[in-house]
Amino acid sequence: MSENTEPGRELDVWMSKWEKGQAVWHKTHVQPLLVKNFDLLVAGKRNAKVLVPLCGKSLDMKWLADQGHTVVGVEASELAVQAFFTENGIQHTVTDVPAIDFKLYQDPDNKIRIYVGDFFKFSKEMEGEFDGIWDRAALGSIHLEDRERYVKLMVSLMSEDCQYLAEAYYYEGTCTMQRIPPPHSTRPDTIYKLFEYTCDVKMIEHVDLKQVDFICSPPFKPEIDVLFLYLYLFTKKK
Repeated sequence: MSENTEPGRELDVWMSKWEKGQAVWHKTHVQPLLVKNFDLLVAGKRNAKVLVPLCGKSLDMKWLADQGHTVVGVEASELAVQAFFTENGIQHTVTDVPAIDFKLYQDPDNKIRIYVGDFFKFSKEMEGEFDGIWDRAALGSIHLEDRERYVKLMVSLMSEDCQYLAEAYYYEGTCTMQRIPPPHSTRPDTIYKLFEYTCDVKMIEHVDLKQVDFICSPPFKPEIDVLFLYLYLFTKKK
């Protein structure tokens, strides 16, 4: 299936789903691929600083913080960020960052910091560089035309020895995929092309979600004939 889709309003879709309580992509467990590849993400560092782009209210953030690391999330939906702290019973403060129209939510120990605002306004000036990045299908969630812009920003946030782990889905099927929200189908060759000049790319996991014990949930309908989950490792070219 082609990766092309109607010019979308992905941000509007995500925001609307959070507002309506229809965030079907949110999982009530920590992503197993993160747990399995945790050592690869932090590369032996103690108190690594890990970025989670387009983080929603992912439990992965609390899990990473519980392992002793500092987590920085960026999310457009303030409802999702409020829910993360409330549902996990984490006390927090909220600070305005008026220069770039962000809000900063953080816990008392400053181990979890989540910025609420336009991800493309986030920059190295705000948090410096990161030791690790956990991209749970965020790349596939943005508009196709913004992918190169997204990758450029992500690479600018990587330290020289940053370990950037990213999930991406590839799917094919007879249903009309334009009727469903992202994540978009992303071919492996597209991933390699996006990062070819800035990062070395290695495919770490290749999971056939139609063959393993996996229940297709929206937006992945049963009509999808092919459904793969890939996990990539990006490291800066030396």
